[in-house]
Amino acid sequence: MPEEREENAVFSERVPAGRRIYFIDVKRSSKGDLYLVISERRRTEEGKVRDRIWVFKEDLDKFLRALEKATQVVRQGEELTS
Repeated sequence: MPEEREENAVFSERVPAGRRIYFIDVKRSSKGDLYLVISERRRTEEGKVRDRIWVFKEDLDKFLRALEKATQVVRQGEELTS
């Protein structure tokens, strides 16, 4: 898991959504490689919970293709058949 430090932040976007807040961040590794971090912070009965996924450059195209397919399914309200 990449080390999270403010000095490695290249881009950050905060997306408020009711009880949830999404964060889209681009960070730089200690080797200089860029990677994407998608975070969700939400309030629960137990307190605040934060989940993260890291998407590395070599996986980004596959990740984005799958995300686009999933987005289309959600918008159309249909099940994914492939």
